[in-house]
Amino acid sequence: MKTAAILYQRDGYETSGKRLMGRQAASAGFLKALARYTTGESLYCFTTNQTGFEEFCQQVRPWLKNSVSLQWIPANNSQSLIPERLTSF
Repeated sequence: MKTAAILYQRDGYETSGKRLMGRQAASAGFLKALARYTTGESLYCFTTNQTGFEEFCQQVRPWLKNSVSLQWIPANNSQSLIPERLTSF
């Protein structure tokens, strides 16, 4: 099965700030739908640091099915984005 890695930066998915932008609402809606309806075993988060991954986890956990795991792909390891390598990540 093929899947996607989500490039995550909190401000792009944050909808509780003072000024909500359309891109934030659309991104948050996409992320919610992906987490809720994925048929994959894992969701992959591509971000620059561990803190970003932890923020991603906090945002998507309420929407996840129990069997879906969250995986971090550090930005300095972009070779992990090659599909053949995702299954062994």
